[in-house]
Amino acid sequence: MTSKSISALLSILLFLLATATAHASPQNFALDLYQTPDGAITVNEHGNFVDPYFANRALTLADESGMDVRVIAERWIPWLMAHQLSDGRFERYCKSGGSDWSPCKPSDADDAGLAVWLELLYRLAPQSGLPAAWQSSAVRANKYLKNLRDKSTGLYFVSHDLRVCLLMDNVEVYHLFRVMSAAHRRFGQTKLSRDYEKKADQLARAIVRRMWLPAKHNFAASTQRPLPTTFYPAAVAQGYPWLFKLPTPAGDAKVAFRKWLSSYGSIWLDRSQDKFPWGIIALASDQFGESAYVDQWIENSKSLRHSAYWTVLDETLVQVFQSDAR
Repeated sequence: MTSKSISALLSILLFLLATATAHASPQNFALDLYQTPDGAITVNEHGNFVDPYFANRALTLADESGMDVRVIAERWIPWLMAHQLSDGRFERYCKSGGSDWSPCKPSDADDAGLAVWLELLYRLAPQSGLPAAWQSSAVRANKYLKNLRDKSTGLYFVSHDLRVCLLMDNVEVYHLFRVMSAAHRRFGQTKLSRDYEKKADQLARAIVRRMWLPAKHNFAASTQRPLPTTFYPAAVAQGYPWLFKLPTPAGDAKVAFRKWLSSYGSIWLDRSQDKFPWGIIALASDQFGESAYVDQWIENSKSLRHSAYWTVLDETLVQVFQSDAR
C-alpha cells in the first residue's frame, strides 16, 4: 500500500471515529457474522460472496432507522473503494479458501448499485461535506449514474448493456436525489440542494408518467414487455414508492399499502410464491404501523435466519425491528 493510500485510509478512519462520537446514543448495530476481518460484507453469513448493493442498502436503511453503522462502515467503505472500477461501477466479488477477493460477476444493476453507494456516502458525510478520500469515488459513481439516464423518458436504465428501466431501481435513484438534496443543505450548498430536489421531482414525474398503469391502478415493474407477473418483481415492486415516499396516483400511501397487504400479505409471509423473506416489505409495514405483520414476519423468518435465503439486508432489518431505534 502506498503512502498516499495509507494517508487516505487514515483520514477516513479518523473522520468516522470523530463523527461517531458526535451522534447522540444511536442504537448498536452488529454484522459480526457477515463482515470479514478485511472489511468486506458478504451477502450471507460466513459467506464468500459480496454483492455491494446488499451491504450498502443494509447500512443506509440501518442509518435511516437510527442505528449506529459507523464502526462497520469505517472498514467497509475503504474496502469497497479499493474494488471500485475506474469508471465508477462496482462488480460482485468471490473468494475461496485463503485467496483474495476477486470479481466473479458483473453488477446485477448498475443504476441501483451506484445509487445506494452514493446514498451511503452522503448519509455518513459530516456537515463539512464529503471527506476528501471519498470525493473521487463519489464523482465517478455519480458521473456513471448520470449517463444511465434515458433522455427520452427521464428514467434510468439498469445498465448500458441492459437498456431496461425498473420501477424499484428508479425509485431508489429518486430516493438518492432526496438524500443528496438534504446532504447539500447540511453542507450549506443551497443551490446544489435545490438542484437535487428538482432532479428528484423530475424523476418522480417520469416514473408516474411512464410506469403507472391507470387501468390496473398500479405500477409496471419494468419497461420491458411482456410485463412480469410473478410476486417478485411485480408485487414486490409496488412497495418501493411507498417505502421511499414517492407520491403516487394510488393516493394515501398507508391506505394503499394496507390494500396491498390484503392482496399479497399472506403470499409474502408464507413465502408461497417466492422463497426469499423480503424484509423490505416488513420495513414498509413497520413504517405504516402494521406491527402485526412485522411481528409475524420476524416469527416466520426464524427458520431462515441461518439459511441461504437470509441476507445481510434481512439481518439488518431484524436488528432494526428489535431495537428501540424505530
